[in-house]
Amino acid sequence: MKKSGKFDKLVEEASTQADPRLARLEEENARLRKQLGLVESFHSGAGEAPRWLLPKRRPGRNDATAVAQLSDMHFDEVCNPSELGGLNAYNREIATMRLKRWAAKVIEMGERNPHDWDGLLLLANGDDCSGGIHEELSETNEDVLPGTLVYWAPQIAAALRAIRDGGPYPSIHVKKVVGNHGRLTKAKPFKRRARASWDWLLWQMIASHFQDDDSVTFEFAGGSYMFVPIYDRHIFLTHGDEVGGGGGWSGVFTPLGRIQSAALALGRAHNVRPSYTVSGHWHQTLMAPHRGIVCNGAMKGWDEFAAGLRLTPEGAMQNWWVETQAHGVTLTAPLFVADRRLEGW
Repeated sequence: MKKSGKFDKLVEEASTQADPRLARLEEENARLRKQLGLVESFHSGAGEAPRWLLPKRRPGRNDATAVAQLSDMHFDEVCNPSELGGLNAYNREIATMRLKRWAAKVIEMGERNPHDWDGLLLLANGDDCSGGIHEELSETNEDVLPGTLVYWAPQIAAALRAIRDGGPYPSIHVKKVVGNHGRLTKAKPFKRRARASWDWLLWQMIASHFQDDDSVTFEFAGGSYMFVPIYDRHIFLTHGDEVGGGGGWSGVFTPLGRIQSAALALGRAHNVRPSYTVSGHWHQTLMAPHRGIVCNGAMKGWDEFAAGLRLTPEGAMQNWWVETQAHGVTLTAPLFVADRRLEGW
C-alpha cells in the first residue's frame, strides 16, 4: 500500500509539472492550426506570402504594414495641356518625374509615421503601359510597346531600390495583377489574361532586377484577381475593368460596389473573406476600406478621354495606407505626384 501511495504521488507530481508544458503545447498547436488554415486559403487564391505578412502571436503595439498602390500610370501616353484647358500634361519626361516623386513620398510617409514597420506591401494592379488597344493611342504614344518596356522596367526597378535603400521598410513585397490597357489583343481576353499582357512582361523584367535580393519579392496573379493575405485578413486585388457603369448620380460607387459583391462571392468559393477590395481603372481616388472599397487614382492624371466624357478633373495621385493586425486600416493618405511648376505646364 505504501508503494502504491508513493507511486500515485509521483504520478500526481509529474502531471502537475506537465500541465503548464501541455497548456503551452496546446496553445502552440492552436496557433499553428490557425496559420495552417490561413496558408491553405492563401494557396487556394493567392499563393505564398512572406513571413512578415502572416499573423503574429503577440504583435507589438506599434507594429504595422505600409500598403501602397502603383497603378494606372499609362506610361508613354501623351496628354496635351492645350487639349485639357491647361489642367494637366503627361509624357515620358513628366511620368519619370512623377514616378520618382511617388517613391520619395512612399519613403516620406513611412518616416513621418514612425511605426515598427513589418514591411511595405505594394499592390500593383495594372494599366502600367498606355498600350495600343485604341488606334489614337498607337498614333500618339511616346514609343512603341517594346520600347516602352525597355525604358520603364529599369525606371520602376530604380524606384523600388530607392524605397528599399532610403525608406524605413525592412522588406517590400509586390502583388501584381494586370490591367486592360496592356493586353495584346483588341478584344479583352479571359483565358491567359495575365500572360497575354505587356503589364505582365514589364513586371517580369522588373523582378529580374531583384532575383538575388530577398528584401524585394514578387508574386504574379495567374488570372484577373488575387487574394492578398495581410495578418489574419485578406485583401481582394483586381484591376477593376471587369464591370461597367459608373454614370448617373451614384457614379463610381455602383461599379465598385459590384466588384465588392463579386469579391465576397469569390471569397466564399476560396474559403476566405476579404476585408476590402482594392482596384484601379476608374482613375478616382476613393479610400473607404471599412466599407469594403479602395480605388486608386491615376499617375497620369486627367486626360482627353476623361475631358471628352466631362468627368470631374482629379489630380495625379496614388494611394498609401497603414494596416495593423489589431485594427486593420488605421491611416489613409493620397500621394500627390504632380508638380506643375517643375513639370513645366
